[in-house]
Amino acid sequence: MSGRHRWLWATVCGAMITASIFVCAGWFLTRRGLAGRSGTLHLPGLSAPVTVIRDQAGIPHIHAQNRRDLARALGYVQAQDRLFQIELGMRLGQGRFAAVR
Repeated sequence: MSGRHRWLWATVCGAMITASIFVCAGWFLTRRGLAGRSGTLHLPGLSAPVTVIRDQAGIPHIHAQNRRDLARALGYVQAQDRLFQIELGMRLGQGRFAAVR
């Protein structure tokens, strides 16, 4: 194998190893950052009970007795689903992106 082929082989292997490390780290960080999806939670400010049911795809279905409670529950569910993205954006803005654990 010539020096050129050896260099190309090493570059391709290095890129594949780097990509697989990033994929594994991303999977681990996103799985670790997911909030709880079951149980009972008491949200302040609700005037009536609200039920959130997630289907097989993880899509939330919110049942509320009035629009105000529906909007509050929707905001909570959206924040719960996007917590990881919100945290990364906050850390990036503060210059603490490397501190993600």
